[in-house]
Amino acid sequence: MSDLEGEAAIARNMVSYGIVTVVPRINNRLFWEQQAEKAIEDITAAIRNQEGLTDSLAVFIGGFSSGGHLALTLAENRLLSGQRVDAVFAVDPPTDLLAYYEMGQRRIQMNACPLLIREGKQMVEMLGKYFGGSPSADTCSRYSAYSRAGGGRAKVLTQTPVRLYAEPDTAFWKKEFCGAIEYEDLNAASATRFIQFLQDAGNKQAKLILTQHKGFWRGRRFPHAWSIAEPAELAEWLGSMLKK
Repeated sequence: MSDLEGEAAIARNMVSYGIVTVVPRINNRLFWEQQAEKAIEDITAAIRNQEGLTDSLAVFIGGFSSGGHLALTLAENRLLSGQRVDAVFAVDPPTDLLAYYEMGQRRIQMNACPLLIREGKQMVEMLGKYFGGSPSADTCSRYSAYSRAGGGRAKVLTQTPVRLYAEPDTAFWKKEFCGAIEYEDLNAASATRFIQFLQDAGNKQAKLILTQHKGFWRGRRFPHAWSIAEPAELAEWLGSMLKK
């Protein structure tokens, strides 16, 4: 789900700190493939050349929902290849692909709301198609930003400032969609484990921000939205790193 208003609000606040914001459109992807990674590198190179930017500048990576998972995995890929990443943030992202697959299965099994059933089928079919069947824990750990089996790729982020946002309003989802929905059916569940892993590994700059009544999309209450990340506060956090 795209939210140009939310993206634009964040970008406007970044300007006051001299941060250039790039919003690539890489649709229908949950994790990085070679084609998608080449696209983002080409975009970055073009902007760097056009604006005369150097590799010494700070690099911040962020995203929303599946784009948040893309942001986390892109940051991991860059760090693994020796490239610079100064901070990464994600707004209500899935972080563990195995948990994401299981979440999709539960939404189908609930059989309570056409929207959730359709979404669950899309979640299961997307990963099943890419992995050639039900994904294993080992397979998922190679593509997930985080794996509950030992952390997985998240180990590379133990020295990087990481901020995740989530609004786990189970009451909203129960009322509006399905009374059987629990905390584990929300992205916040795996996000909590992800941040806890980083903190346990010694990352004092890893933080999960849980909000209340901040989520709105097109003027309507919706916890899964860019708006749960307060634009000015997020920009201030990133801007503070430019002073270090």
